[in-house]
Amino acid sequence: MESLRFLLRDRDSKYTDAFDAVFEADHMEILLSPPRAPKANAICERAVGTLRRELLDRILIYDEVHAIRPGSVIGSGTAPIRM
Repeated sequence: MESLRFLLRDRDSKYTDAFDAVFEADHMEILLSPPRAPKANAICERAVGTLRRELLDRILIYDEVHAIRPGSVIGSGTAPIRM
């Protein structure tokens, strides 16, 4: 779980201190949803989905180098092409 930094969970009593301790042992920060806000998760999921669709789905990745360094353009070695 090296790439995971946060655990977002609600305030339900089914999540005990032992549950939190498992993730804290891996140095993850546990974020709790706001109290008495049942729609908070849905709002966040919609915002993340919108960002993913509108921004990330429009990026064209040429190869592995381009995926690692998003500003690189194959063959030029200079600034990326701006449209």
